[in-house]
Amino acid sequence: MFDEITEEKLKNTQRENIKYDEKKIKGNFIFTDEADDKIQKLYNQFKSNNPIMLEGSTGTSKTKTIQVLCDLLNLKLIRINLSSETTIEDLMGRLISDKDNSFSGFIYKEGAFSEAYSKGYVLLLDEVNLAPNSVLQCMLTALDLEKITQSVLGIGLKTFCGYENFRIVATQNPKSGAFSSTRDRLSTKFLETFQVVEFGTFSATELSKIAHQAAKKQNYENDKIIKQISMFHNEWILSEYSKKSPQCYTVRDLNVSIKSIAEGNSPNDVISCFYGSRYEKKIMG
Repeated sequence: MFDEITEEKLKNTQRENIKYDEKKIKGNFIFTDEADDKIQKLYNQFKSNNPIMLEGSTGTSKTKTIQVLCDLLNLKLIRINLSSETTIEDLMGRLISDKDNSFSGFIYKEGAFSEAYSKGYVLLLDEVNLAPNSVLQCMLTALDLEKITQSVLGIGLKTFCGYENFRIVATQNPKSGAFSSTRDRLSTKFLETFQVVEFGTFSATELSKIAHQAAKKQNYENDKIIKQISMFHNEWILSEYSKKSPQCYTVRDLNVSIKSIAEGNSPNDVISCFYGSRYEKKIMG
């Protein structure tokens, strides 16, 4: 299914086709050496057909990295955000109203899991640690079998055969912090089924690389300002107030800040707008 991609070939492909990738990939994604390493680890897991668990705090590019890898490999990706309200029908399928195209007034619509499972797509389950236990157990059963059967009211049994190219990726927040109690509800069997790939917070060095590459895209060359913005972002997200706050700052804020400065806006105004406006004035001094 996959062409052989060595680490060097992967990097060269990204570097040589960066303009093409930028058009194909939605949003901003900076190919740093650290990002390349994560993509390579995920690719190796894809080749082994292992269910993957991406574990890391919000804003560490878990979801975006999978999207980029699927783009690089020309794989179709289906993404679903899980929550306490997610049902088995959301994953497996249900009857929906369709009076225009169905004599009975209803048609069967596949769920995200059954569609990816039977057609060989990549399924991304965001925030899997928030899903009800019944939903998690349903997924485990499907992963253990070569086919799954669902009882649908008005239709009867609906069977889906597993496609060999099916890949499943889940994301969750780390065990520590605000989501620790939710994370602990995941069963041992569920956790052992997935190969964990850690997504740590961005280091100051990687943030600097991201900032400089983002500035390069905007043809902005004031190295002093770029460094100051990068340092501020790193210090801000590590501050005690920021850690305790429900607000989340990601590299998206860094990219948008640099873009705004490159467009001629004052760095101080940009910082106040993208960071300070979400907090009380006394926090920003």
